[in-house]
Amino acid sequence: MSEQKADWAMGELLAYGSLLKEGFPIRFSGQDVERGTFSHRHAVVRVEDSEEQYTPLEHVDPKQASFAIYNSLLSEYAVLGFEYGYAMSSPNSLVLWEAQFGDFMNGAQIVIDQYTVSYTHLRAHETVLDLVCRLLLEKKNKQDKYTHTISKAIE
Repeated sequence: MSEQKADWAMGELLAYGSLLKEGFPIRFSGQDVERGTFSHRHAVVRVEDSEEQYTPLEHVDPKQASFAIYNSLLSEYAVLGFEYGYAMSSPNSLVLWEAQFGDFMNGAQIVIDQYTVSYTHLRAHETVLDLVCRLLLEKKNKQDKYTHTISKAIE
C-alpha cells in the first residue's frame, strides 16, 4: 500500500474484517476462495513447503465473530444448496458462495432460480440474497409502473 491505494481484494477483506469486529459471523465457500483465483484475495496464507496456514480474518479482534472459509468441491448445485440452507438457519450471518467462472453458475442455476421464486415466502428468515432479490424485483415493478404510465401518456 505504498501508494495509499487498495485493490478490490483488499477492500473486500477490510469489509469482512469490519463485519467480524461488529459481531457478524461470515461463512465463505466456493472453488479456490481461500486464495481467490482472480481477485488474489489471499484470505488464507499457506507456507509453501508445509501444511501450515494462517487466516488473518480469524485474528481481527479477540471478541470478533467467527470466520469460516472453505474451498468447496466442484458440485455447485450441492454446495450452493447447502450454503442456502446454512444461511436460512443463521440469518444474522453473511453466507457467501463464489463461482470461479461464469460456467460454474450453470450447475447452480436451479438453486438460484429457487431463491428468486421463493423469496416472498421467506421474509421471516430473509437472507442477504433474498433481500437483494426483493429489492431488485421492487425496482423492476416501479420501473414497469413508470413505463406503463409513460405509455398511457403517449397514447
